[in-house]
Parts: sequence; C-alpha cells; structure tokens
Amino acid sequence: MPLKHGRNSASTKEHNRALVLELALREGPISRSAIARRTKLTKATITTIVGDMLRRGLLREIGAGESLGGRRPVLLDVSDTLRIVAADFPDDAIRVGLTNLRGELLASSTRAISRSEGFSAGDLVTMIRAMLGRAREDCGTAVAIGIAAPGLVDYARGSIIRAVQFGWENFPLREQIAAHFDLPIIVDRELSMALL
Repeated sequence: MPLKHGRNSASTKEHNRALVLELALREGPISRSAIARRTKLTKATITTIVGDMLRRGLLREIGAGESLGGRRPVLLDVSDTLRIVAADFPDDAIRVGLTNLRGELLASSTRAISRSEGFSAGDLVTMIRAMLGRAREDCGTAVAIGIAAPGLVDYARGSIIRAVQFGWENFPLREQIAAHFDLPIIVDRELSMALL
C-alpha cells in the first residue's frame, strides 16, 4: 500500500501524526529528515509532531544513523514498551492478547464459552485485567484496548446491535468495559479488525 503524503493544514494534525507513526512502524528506524522527505511535510511540522510523540512515549530516539555528507541523523523508532490489549471471539471462545505497537503477540489467553451458561462483559473485564497485569510485569504501558466483536456492531457507539451466539441485542459493550478501564477502547466488527 503506498504511503499517503502529509498535509500542513492545522485541521489535519491527527492525520499527520498517524502518517508519521505509520512510517516509523513500517520503515523504522528512520530519521526526521527521511520522514519529511517521505511525507512531504515541512521539517518544522515534523519537528513538532516528533517532539509530541517523544513526550507521549510513542517514539524513541535510538542513536545516530549513517551520515550522508553532513551531521549524523538521529534515528527514531516506535517505542517498545507500549502495549495494546486485543480481544476476539473465535468459535466458542474468548481470546485476549497483549501486543506491542507493531502488532506482535506477546501473550495471550483463551477461555471456552459455554452457550448454555452464556458470556458476560464481566468475563471479558477479568481477562483484560489479567493482560494489563502482564503488561506491567513486562515494564510495559497499555495504551488502548481493541475488541473484535461478533455480530452486527455500531462502531460509533461501540455497541453490539445483535450477536445471536451470545443473545446480545443493543448491548453497550464499550460502555461496559470502559466502566473498568481508563483507556481508549475500540469496538468493531471481527471482519473490520481482521482487515486492519
């Protein structure tokens, strides 16, 4: 997939941040000047975005790169301590995993779901809490929770419109999970999450 070019408009700051993070994920370690060349953003814009991402712990400086005739560039890479908790529902089970920002699976657990006994958001909360504990044990910091939900999903509200296998109808899954964790929570259809 070709990398899109950045924009210098104030209304697209979030787009530009995502662009820089995507580039660091795909091509890091990478220098600020290489990011500017690849995104077509100004050096001043890159300096601002990278500074913000360094403060937030999304990026880290890892040392000097090879000189191409001038000062050696400082190389940037994605932080290796940030974690994402991800959950999905394969067949008759719930699976919760811990990944780094590159999507590499660091830990996971799976629990069978009994259709007769059902499944509640509390069960998912318990499994997420255990993965957050694993992140802390590994000196990592969890930054988000992603849930690949079964059935029809209202992405904007983070609710399940209908999931026959669990008997859920208009079930506010994100709201139920958010009551326990102070992290951004994304709930989307299994297919959409698999494509991502």
